Order: sequence, then C-alpha cells, then structure tokens
Amino acid sequence: MRAVSPNRGRRPSARRLAILFDLDGTLIDSAADIAAAANSVLGEAGASPLPEHVVLRMVGGGAAKLLERAFQRADLPLEDPEAVLDRFLVHYHTGRKTRTQPYPGVTGLLRRLRRAGHPMAICTNKPGGATRKILDKLGWTGLFDVVLAGDDLPVKKPDPAHVLVALRLLGAKPGHALFVGDTHVDVAAAKAAGLPVAILTHGYAHGPVSCLRADYLLRNVRALHGLVGS
Repeated sequence: MRAVSPNRGRRPSARRLAILFDLDGTLIDSAADIAAAANSVLGEAGASPLPEHVVLRMVGGGAAKLLERAFQRADLPLEDPEAVLDRFLVHYHTGRKTRTQPYPGVTGLLRRLRRAGHPMAICTNKPGGATRKILDKLGWTGLFDVVLAGDDLPVKKPDPAHVLVALRLLGAKPGHALFVGDTHVDVAAAKAAGLPVAILTHGYAHGPVSCLRADYLLRNVRALHGLVGS
C-alpha cells in the first residue's frame, strides 16, 4: 500500500534510511493502560475517573504533562507532581490488565526493516522504565539500535535535541532519515531537527491530522513499508 497524501517534499531515499519512531500511538496502542493508570491516581486524590477518550486527548509531552492536564480537568491542585508521577508509574507498571498491544502489522514491519539494514531508533517521551518494559514484553528489544526515552535527557519532544541525540547515536544525518510519529509533538520535533516526518493516522493526534503539516500521512504501517521501499 502506498502512502496517502504526501504533502510536501521528495520521497526519501530507501538506501539504509535511518528511521526514528515515536512509540505511543505510533507503534503501540497504549491508551487503555495510560487511562487506567491516570484514573487510579485521580481516584487516590478523590476525583471521579475520566473517560478514556478524554485522557487520550491529554497524551503528548510526557507523563508529567498528562497528569498536569488530568488534575486540571478534575479541578484538583497538583501539589506534589513528582509523587503523583511516581504513583502513576506504579499503577502503569502493576495494573492487573495490560492491554497495550502493537498496531496490526507493526512487528512484521520492524523485522523487515531490521533485516533490510535500516538503522532504527525509538524516540519517545514515555519514561524509560515503562518504555523498556514494553519493548521487552513485545519482543522488540533487539530490533532497535537506539532507545531514547523521556527521562534520558533534560528535554523532551518537541525539543529537537531529543531527535538530534537519537540521530547522533544512530550515526545518521537529518537528510538521510525519517521520523515516524502520530502527533503535533512529533512533527514539531522532527521539523526543528531537519527531518521529514510521516504521521500514522491511527494515532493520538489532538485534531485533524491533515493540519499537522507532516510530509506524509499514512493509514497504517503497511503504507510506511511502501514509502521506504523495504
């Protein structure tokens, strides 16, 4: 399947193209587990749970930003953000039902890209412990050359430093790389770092994906397979 709506720019070269991936909403659907953990923390603070689709609109910028938005929506003061974040991570790691799953076709695509020799990185705002636990659970740990999580640097996306460090660790140049994400945060980080960006339309964008100014809009990962030609 080919990419849909290639908004701007030339098709990137397929010869060992470095590919940087966001995680939540791009490679994995983690909305249910994120919402459950956020609602557990809100419940401990005396608030009613928020609908999953409402929590989903708060994703972007990392767990601390999500909790800030959730407490604001619940009209609660966030007096100790670090303690609340710690409790969120406890719930996220130990929830009875873990429903996070790869989107259809993702595992097969990653393995094909790996066999084809594309350098690959995860570049996510998710905390490192949660990121690596998920990669291990899904059997993806050996598929990526670099895993850069939200607490590995002093900054997070949309700061371009997050993307640039991942590129440097891959040994790749911005002109021979592609960022694959799902939200405005990914587009802003990639563009500021000089990378073309493809947006998967199944993700957690907070509005119409056509407004994100991505170079490519992709219905699913099979479309990415056609874009990079591997």
